[in-house]
Amino acid sequence: MIYACVPVVLVLGALGRRAAGGALNQWFSDGTAEHRVMGDTPARLIFAATVALSACLGGAPAWQALALVPAVWVGTVTGNFASLAMGRGQYSYLHDCVGMSAHAALSAVLPTLVAFGAVFLTPPEHDQWGWMLGLTMLAAPLYTLGWIISGQHGRPSFPLGLRGGSELGEAFWGASCALGAFLTFVSPPFVTALERVYG
Repeated sequence: MIYACVPVVLVLGALGRRAAGGALNQWFSDGTAEHRVMGDTPARLIFAATVALSACLGGAPAWQALALVPAVWVGTVTGNFASLAMGRGQYSYLHDCVGMSAHAALSAVLPTLVAFGAVFLTPPEHDQWGWMLGLTMLAAPLYTLGWIISGQHGRPSFPLGLRGGSELGEAFWGASCALGAFLTFVSPPFVTALERVYG
């Protein structure tokens, strides 16, 4: 049954991160400031809540799931160092890769500390906080993948909000962050099974 949670977690993270990036206003308004359906803060809190919910699906204690909300939210306000274009804008790929990696690190530190708290409250075999850190640090390669799929000018045939490289990258990264939260708290037998299947 736990296997059924993985696609749910991936979709939660992808949609949550795109909400934080402004997709709700793309989908439900005409794009003008006067008609925005949601401001930045509540949209970013939606993403934080999807990561916390993903942790809950993995079995996180309620206190840690709640603590993840502000921890994840802080990462959404650190800025991306003008690095979303992954070498296709005014800066080099190296600049953008370093910038997105820095943004990922700033986004990872507090959630990882919250996850690390499990070390003191659970048996050693449940020490899986590395999932949170590792999968949150994948921002640069996932944004690169988004640009590879979209191409320089985007994919008009893709759904609105997922046509451009940075939009796809953001969805991929959100999915990765949510999966990290899920795997941090899920039972070790599930992780072992994943290793056998994909190992």
